[in-house]
Amino acid sequence: MKEKLKSSIKIIANFLICIIVILVICTTIYSIYYNLKENNTTFWDSSITDILTIVIAIIFAYYFVERKSDKRKQKEIIEKNIQKIQKYIYDEELYSVTSKEMCNSLTRSIKIRKIKNLITYLSDYSKKFNFEKQFVEISKNFKEYQNITEAMSQDDDFTDKSNNNVKRIVETLDDNLEEILHKIYL
Repeated sequence: MKEKLKSSIKIIANFLICIIVILVICTTIYSIYYNLKENNTTFWDSSITDILTIVIAIIFAYYFVERKSDKRKQKEIIEKNIQKIQKYIYDEELYSVTSKEMCNSLTRSIKIRKIKNLITYLSDYSKKFNFEKQFVEISKNFKEYQNITEAMSQDDDFTDKSNNNVKRIVETLDDNLEEILHKIYL
């Protein structure tokens, strides 16, 4: 639901930007056409200060838009990585460990490795976006998750207590990921 809303907002925003650009281009072309048709020579007379003012305004506008755009893109990368981690941690194969075979499966190991890589990517942004504390918690929770699931794969007795412990760790990990999302956008 959230993703559909975001994509709809992006589509509408892009559409509005296109309309504004088209209107500015059409107005400029019409203005040039009208002044050429009417032989209005004062239209083409401009002082150097008028030209410099327009150029400086365009440069500053571009600089500030691009600067914010880069930071926004970085936040989107963080958000996508967090969403991937959340998708993996709630994957049935990882979340619900019910047998020794599930614990030792190759796809499960690959998914755990993928989560570890995604968490490592988050470390690159933790200082810049000031979520170092949450990152430390996520790393600690994930190591705890790995240790418990490795211990469960060694043990033949899979109790509900072990399964509940894994669920608790996953929920804590998810809460910390959500906290990072709130931190970067506020």
